[in-house]
Amino acid sequence: SSYPAARWTVTETINWLRSLGRTLRRYLPKFTAHKIDGSQLLSLDPQRLEHDLKISNPIHRTRILEGIDELRRDLKHHHQATRGAPAAALRSASEPNKQTRKTRSMGDVDLFNSITVGICASPIGHRRHTRAH
Repeated sequence: SSYPAARWTVTETINWLRSLGRTLRRYLPKFTAHKIDGSQLLSLDPQRLEHDLKISNPIHRTRILEGIDELRRDLKHHHQATRGAPAAALRSASEPNKQTRKTRSMGDVDLFNSITVGICASPIGHRRHTRAH
């Protein structure tokens, strides 16, 4: 999903669990029965996995917890990236389209040209220019 796991529905959480591999798909009914949505998923710990969701295989618990840790890291990065900035502005800043890039680079060229012309046109710049010849 393109938005943080904390906002996932039960269906999105189920899809995430399915993506972890065939072996863990046997736990889909348990996640569904317990209505594990994104915020609950992020709060799962080894004890809840073992006792509440009855995931007795320690390797399976570890794999699920590693996946959850990855989601938590993604969430942390998402929060850092979006702090104080609207999503649309972030999108255009992180993934500028060709037109935006072209405009931005042309703006830099225009700025450079105006500074260069300003120096050459100023009396000081002009004197320096004529003395050199």
